[in-house]
Amino acid sequence: MIRLITFDVTGTLMRHVGSAGDQYARALEKHFDISCSSASLEKSFRECYREHSLKSPLFGRKHGLLLKQWWSSVYFGTVAGANIPIAKDCITQTKHESGVTLWTTSKENCSQHILLENSFNDVFWNFEWEPVDHAKEMLQFIESNWKCLPQKQVVVGVISNNDGRVNQYLHKTGNELI
Repeated sequence: MIRLITFDVTGTLMRHVGSAGDQYARALEKHFDISCSSASLEKSFRECYREHSLKSPLFGRKHGLLLKQWWSSVYFGTVAGANIPIAKDCITQTKHESGVTLWTTSKENCSQHILLENSFNDVFWNFEWEPVDHAKEMLQFIESNWKCLPQKQVVVGVISNNDGRVNQYLHKTGNELI
């Protein structure tokens, strides 16, 4: 008897709309009215994400970082690594109390630090995902064939190495059964 069905979220139920570099470029272009290379941002993102994952795994949880602190450091490090002009005076590295080095905005040297923070918040809260083809139909099939019948109660769940926003993403992509 089936009692539990789990799905890996990324690639099975939902996927990114474009790359992180594409989404970072759109946010920077929106807030700064500049043209950015999404390829350059993607390359920098992959390097920065890998570095952060190695030095402070589990989205910084091991070192007492908040999820948003960890992702803002990845974002600002990505922008700095891609040599986006705004980064020169506006992004700096600081030490967190745990000893981990983080990328942050510099309020002293940059009059546009608020725009840079806003561009990060735009990506953090609005990262774009879309449902994978047939994901909704598959979940509806499970709902109608197994989950609703009393003698066949099945728990449906997800496994993800994504961060805590995964429920928000599932809801936005219409995968609300989970």
